[in-house]
Amino acid sequence: MDNEDYIARSAQLALLLEVSAYPKPGNIDRTHDFVDTNYTHFLASSVAVYPVLRAAATREHGVGELVRTGVAENMAWQRGGNTHFGALLLLVPLAMSAGACKGYKPAELKEKADEIMRNTNVEDAISVYKAFPKAKVKVRSEVPEFDVMDEASLTEILEKELSLYDILT
Repeated sequence: MDNEDYIARSAQLALLLEVSAYPKPGNIDRTHDFVDTNYTHFLASSVAVYPVLRAAATREHGVGELVRTGVAENMAWQRGGNTHFGALLLLVPLAMSAGACKGYKPAELKEKADEIMRNTNVEDAISVYKAFPKAKVKVRSEVPEFDVMDEASLTEILEKELSLYDILT
């Protein structure tokens, strides 16, 4: 098995195990669904993102493009709401980091993930922002700046040349 396949399968297994954990008060698990999203939606989207997680391990694309593509795959394979948007924001840089590391060394993995995030750019930020509404992410309605549901934020990000790292920190 290629290292990229191992990384993608490990990340995919993490998604499946996380939604299968029980109990998770206030969250979806194998015994508790929401009105618009259920356990099977999470299972379907966990399977759907495999190609994205594998692409992350090869580091052929940027963080933002991979998150955006992951959201598109999630939504194409299930009809519920947001399933793995937050997990993709975490797993994409980790899979990229794991793909860049030789073997499993936690300190090296952390250092490489930090480097990957610090090297994000404006395009990464724009891609992630464009993915928010497609993922049906529920967000607070009032935020002081860079509202993910306001198209004007995209213009502001471009004008200020903010990277994804800049926005998240």
